[in-house]
Amino acid sequence: MKKRSLIVKKILKQKYDSTGCPRLTSSIMDGCFKSRGSHPSGRSFRLRFFVSALFLSVYISLHSNVSAAGSQIICTVPSVKPRRSTVLTCYFPEDVSETKRDFTVYRYSDGRPDAVLDCWWWSGNLSCFTGQGYTYDRRISTKLSLVIPRVSASELGTYDCRLVSYGPDSFFSCDLNIKLDGRSACDIPSVKLETETAVTCYFPEDLNKSRTDFRVYHHSREGSDAVLNCTWDGNILNCTTSEGFQFDRRVSRYLSLTITNATESHEGTYSCQSSGTEPFLYDNCSFTLQKAANSSCSVSNVKDLDLAELTCIFSVDISKARQDFRVIRLKGRGVTVVSCTWLDDQLDCTNEPGYALGTNVTDRVVITLPRTSRRQNVTYACHLHGSEPADSESCDVTFIADPVKVSYTTVIVVAIIGVASLIAIIISCMILLCRLRREKRRSLKRRASEDKLKLLRKKNKEITHNFINYLTSSCLKTYKDIDTRFYFVPSLYLNKNTYTPVEFAGEKVLITRPSTDTVLRHDQAMHDLLQNLYLLAQSENEAMFVISQFKYDNYLAMSQDVFNGHLLPMPDKLGELNKDYGNFDLLIVHRKYGLMVVVVRACGPEPGGDNEEKDDSNIFEEIDSGVRQLQNAEHMLQHVLSDQHWDVPVRKTLMLPNVSQEILRRVLKRNNMERLVDVEGRLNVPPPLFRRDKLKTGRSNRELLCSRQMSVG
Repeated sequence: MKKRSLIVKKILKQKYDSTGCPRLTSSIMDGCFKSRGSHPSGRSFRLRFFVSALFLSVYISLHSNVSAAGSQIICTVPSVKPRRSTVLTCYFPEDVSETKRDFTVYRYSDGRPDAVLDCWWWSGNLSCFTGQGYTYDRRISTKLSLVIPRVSASELGTYDCRLVSYGPDSFFSCDLNIKLDGRSACDIPSVKLETETAVTCYFPEDLNKSRTDFRVYHHSREGSDAVLNCTWDGNILNCTTSEGFQFDRRVSRYLSLTITNATESHEGTYSCQSSGTEPFLYDNCSFTLQKAANSSCSVSNVKDLDLAELTCIFSVDISKARQDFRVIRLKGRGVTVVSCTWLDDQLDCTNEPGYALGTNVTDRVVITLPRTSRRQNVTYACHLHGSEPADSESCDVTFIADPVKVSYTTVIVVAIIGVASLIAIIISCMILLCRLRREKRRSLKRRASEDKLKLLRKKNKEITHNFINYLTSSCLKTYKDIDTRFYFVPSLYLNKNTYTPVEFAGEKVLITRPSTDTVLRHDQAMHDLLQNLYLLAQSENEAMFVISQFKYDNYLAMSQDVFNGHLLPMPDKLGELNKDYGNFDLLIVHRKYGLMVVVVRACGPEPGGDNEEKDDSNIFEEIDSGVRQLQNAEHMLQHVLSDQHWDVPVRKTLMLPNVSQEILRRVLKRNNMERLVDVEGRLNVPPPLFRRDKLKTGRSNRELLCSRQMSVG
């Protein structure tokens, strides 16, 4: 408002000539007007009267109120944590970019208004004054956005937005507060050595009203000290401060503790705490002194139309110190071409047209300079926020433009045209030749890449061949009679146990946790199954290889590094496509019957239970889960054997050692699976694999062993 009043005064200012008379004031024109005669001419009088009326109408329009019935000017500003950014938004009842009305944003501190943004229109252009700590991009329509990059105590308070000619009843204010979430917080700006700074505390309540005692602590390597201790004696606030600190005893929702001469002893963290019966939580803030911030720049001379790069070199890492910086073109008063500010830990930069900031910002920042078409010298300086201008070294950029040749005669013009045509032909030939050479290089690279790929494939095939030979010889060496004898790997089944880590006598020990009934039943079933298989193989001299407790992740996991790059199929390739492939309980490699994958389900009726329907439902779910696990196991086995050129049958067997055939028949009937039961009520399931005396002609790929078969050796 002050700047707008100054403009009005300039418009209406009386300019006196040498006689002391106003030149454009019609009310005293008669006594002071100068002309050849004693009275002004009619044309001059009308012109002066018209200009005076024009300025009078401007003055009246600037000071008259518009009826704002039904028109409101409101504002909103979100609360944020200390040192974070927020945006104050003003909403107007009209498009100010069209009506060209002046506008102002006020902040009220102790009831006194202070203009933080004051904008006015002059000759159709918008000019603005923006207070320190605020940024405005000069965009205006039915609303405007005023950015507060770092909210501190100096920005807190009540705000309102105003338009010229709108009455007081149209303005509605908004409050900016610190977002604390029930905790106290603080902030302290970093300053140079032996300069003044202040610790600002923010509280979740007004301590002047609640009469809550409070303290400010300084935490350093030497320990923690209360640098401010305040207590209430009725309505009187009694405070003690440490040396080097000053407190003005003004407290509300926030207070300011001044450090008059900051030194290294003041570095550390600070906290603002209450000392009442119910103290609230608090957050710390840290303080470090600003180091000497020097900056310089470097650039090389460039030719016309080339893009030059200006490198700013700072004494601190911008990304870690979170310091703002500018790049200034030193011409006259200096023009800021790049300005970067940290907003919520993000670097926000604005560039003049033609300038571009590099992506990597550390202690070096690269700026791309705009193109130029004429010879000129430009001086730049990189300035770090908070540093003195003397700490910034400037650098010069010299753009060199080739002189323009001007032809004066027709002969020269013809010669130039001929030379240009010849050059064009030469250039075309060179381009064609370059393309042919490029194609030839690409062809050679393609051929070299193919040869390299062939060599790699040949090497991988050789590695695979050696790996297979190594596996074969290792297997035959370990299991010499593998063609005529039976082997169980591992030879002893290990029960599954889980452990709880505890600390005893200063040492960490593992305590075995009791196993669940499901785990115990499964371990018992595996013991019985392996014992039956062992007795069967021993009595009938079976040639087979039985693997239990196998995990896909262990497949070929113990191979040597020399075999890295082999081409054998691995389980993890299939696992990338289907994570739900599951592990099996047994894998039997039989000399006569091929591969048999076995899944054991130790389910059965609950002992002493009388809920037959629930038991049947649990058994059916276990059967359904076991069948899916068998299918996934078959897919995995087919995958790891996909490099073989012979058909290996994979027999899938689901073993139910705790379920009788009668219960199984009942479960299948209850779930409408009559096709698995014949007309006489018997199971339509092929006999077990190892009872070969009852095997029918043909080869079965799906087997089901129940408790009756499991009990027979």
